[in-house]
Amino acid sequence: MRKRWNEWAVKGFSNERFVTALSTLTGITPVGTLGRDTPLDLRSEARARGSLLLSECFSKYDDGKPSEAKETETWRRFWEAEDLCKRTNERVSAGALRDAFWANVRFRIQAALGRFSWDACAEHFAWGPGSTTRIPYSKRFAAYKYSGTPECTPGNAALGRTLLRYIPAWNHAVVYRPEGPGLPLREVLGNSIVKVPKSYKTDRTIAKEPCLNIYIQKGIGRVIRHRLKRVNVDLDDQERNQQAARLGSLDGSLATIDLSMASDTVAFELVSNLLPNEWWYALEQCRSPYGTLPSGDLVHYQKFSSMGNGYTFELESLIFWAICQSVCCPLDELDYRVCVYGDDLVVPTEHFKTVVERLEEAGFKPNSKKTFGSGPYRESCGKHFWKGRDITPFYVKKPIQGGRLDRLFLVHNNLARWCERGGILAHGHLRVIRELAPSTWRRPRLPDGVGDGAFIGPVDQLRLDSHPHGWEYWQVKVLTVSKRDLLDELPIGQLVASLIGSPLTRLLPGGWDFKPPFPAPSRAGESSQTWDITERIAATPVDPLDVLVVETINLEKGHKDLWQEVGLGFSAFDLLPIPNYDADSSLIRVGEPL
Repeated sequence: MRKRWNEWAVKGFSNERFVTALSTLTGITPVGTLGRDTPLDLRSEARARGSLLLSECFSKYDDGKPSEAKETETWRRFWEAEDLCKRTNERVSAGALRDAFWANVRFRIQAALGRFSWDACAEHFAWGPGSTTRIPYSKRFAAYKYSGTPECTPGNAALGRTLLRYIPAWNHAVVYRPEGPGLPLREVLGNSIVKVPKSYKTDRTIAKEPCLNIYIQKGIGRVIRHRLKRVNVDLDDQERNQQAARLGSLDGSLATIDLSMASDTVAFELVSNLLPNEWWYALEQCRSPYGTLPSGDLVHYQKFSSMGNGYTFELESLIFWAICQSVCCPLDELDYRVCVYGDDLVVPTEHFKTVVERLEEAGFKPNSKKTFGSGPYRESCGKHFWKGRDITPFYVKKPIQGGRLDRLFLVHNNLARWCERGGILAHGHLRVIRELAPSTWRRPRLPDGVGDGAFIGPVDQLRLDSHPHGWEYWQVKVLTVSKRDLLDELPIGQLVASLIGSPLTRLLPGGWDFKPPFPAPSRAGESSQTWDITERIAATPVDPLDVLVVETINLEKGHKDLWQEVGLGFSAFDLLPIPNYDADSSLIRVGEPL
């Protein structure tokens, strides 16, 4: 069943009344608008948990309304980051970072990266999840990115042409279009600077990269990510940082560091000074040297790369790791207490001040509000701890009043989970939130752990119906995200997108051999591989767009949490696996049925 958004719009929710309810639950008086200025009180777990929630709950709230103050702060931060990079570039060019410490940093980076290989990068070339200079966000899917004339910067043009020839189906779709031959690519000076929501105070500036630049950048970034795993840095998992933050809050042995505007303060000369030549040349070739502001003005970047670049996250993590390791241990050793995930750093407390000094020397700016080297509190990668206890708050990021019903589900469920962790009774407050939903959705339908498609609650409150074809399942109706066709047209790039990764598109003499400049394959070969199968394009599904629908899911009656909540408490249920979704059906499998 599909509904229009306004048929599920929430009415009667007030941000101010919600903050008042949080104040009642925590016993903390909120300070400032929506409690955002409430000071962190670390005298006890309850006060730390409550004051942190009040100060953070609406700190990332974005009502979608234009704000002159937010606009001013956004661009002030952008130009501040550029000024920091300019000063770093001047210092490095004048001979800074030439002592033995920075030689150690360079050695560690070279040892971690190893030899550069375009072959290795080519295995990971891919699109990013967002828009590009040519493709708007509404058409951010691979089908549209593989269609039309791709764009790239002049410095990346030779590499871009090689890439197109490397994938015959894509090259033929670009050059030999049904409407007539076209140019293989279009050169642009750089990326486009845009804003995305960050907090109630400021937006975040990111860049939309040209198509071929981001495609190649993602490949290089993925290789750096794989190489970092060899030195115990896993950028696919935040848990190590989080557990280190917990340990630091328990015994004070580890400090957490957060950097302000980290991605925007990786200066050009810093990267040139620290990276091996072959890596620097590759990264520099596919970066965007210029950015276009919303006003149309052109900026010559002082930074090496910005947020939106496909390797920025991996590059900054590599540099931070090398600096932290060089401070903490001798050249031929690794300190496994050092944890790095982007600009979230964890280092031994005894080296905390020196690490901060070296980061500042490299042009980075530690965020004093999120950096902790003493006391019982630590935070890293979204997890907050007080003396080893998880006091992580939840956030309200989008308007609930007049918004979709699933947002009301989320704030209710997050409050329920937060109260459960802190041992706080909030039945009355949760009931008030449920009363704001349409009558058919007010009763809890789900136990915790199986999503936020409805209100969660204890088993004796759940609305559960037996499955008509089997006693071992309950049926539950939830709001969920479904898929529908984005647009009626079917771009030629959908065929290319469906073939990428198959032997058809990468069947080249000699196998993997991505070495610019690559000779152009014969037109006869391209034609036989691409256009002989274009009849299949009508049967290829178009990229989807998310919509909210009502879906019926099946929940096993053997769910251990359900039985334990009604007091059965059999120890055998502890052996059942945690909930997980079956990819082949809508069934939520939770162990074996009773």
